[in-house]
Formats: sequence, structure tokens, C-alpha cells
Amino acid sequence: MAEENKTSKDVKDEGKGQEQEHEEVDEDAELRSIFVGNVHFRTTKEELTEFFKECGEIKRITILQDKFTGQPKGFAYVEFADKESVQSALAYNDATFNSRQIKVLPKRKNLPLKYPPSRFHAYPRRGRFFSRGRFRYRPY
Repeated sequence: MAEENKTSKDVKDEGKGQEQEHEEVDEDAELRSIFVGNVHFRTTKEELTEFFKECGEIKRITILQDKFTGQPKGFAYVEFADKESVQSALAYNDATFNSRQIKVLPKRKNLPLKYPPSRFHAYPRRGRFFSRGRFRYRPY
């Protein structure tokens, strides 16, 4: 009967708690993840698992691909089971993997731009519409 007495506000508050809990899990996953750059295009998840298995238990590997062609973009994300594994994985920065020198960095959160890119730049451009003027130079 206690559940029957819940108001719509109580139900909404419960939903908010679940969303906040989900966000915390995502933030924790970011702290347990690394970015791996300059990955060879033929690299598989199994090869990355083999390479980073000494760092700790791996939960997930994501090799990013172009959405139109399906070709790998040359970088990946590795999510570990714990945060300590990230520190040991960072030691592999500039290591050689599949004949390439890879970059291993902590995963950063993808934040939206504070100011969207502008069409007009602070510096002047040369060209038809960005000329400096015809009478700029005066010899006398």
C-alpha cells in the first residue's frame, strides 16, 4: 500500500536519482578509460586486449570508425575495470605497437565549445573581400 500512496512528484524524484546515478557511472568510466592514438588501421580489439592485458582487467575496447566508409579512424578507447590500471597503461605512451608509435593518454571528457566558431576571424584576411585598401601606402 505504501507504493500506492506515492505522488507523481515522488516518482519524478526517483527518476532523477536514477539519472544522477547513471551520470556518476559514466564519469567513473571516463576515469577508468584511456585514449590510444595512431593505431594501425588493421588493428583488432583482440590485439589491443593482448597489448594492454598486463595493465589490468579490460572491460571494453572501442575502435572508432568512419560512419560513412566504415574504415577505422586510427584511434581507440580502452576502458579498464579500475582506475589504477589507467596509470600503468599510461606508461605505454610512445610505445611501438603494430609498427607504429602509439599515443596513450587519459580519456578526456568531450565538452561542448564555450563559444561556437565564428565566420569572421580576429585577424584580417587578404583577398577580394578582405583587402587592406587601395590607398594604404602613401610615399609622401
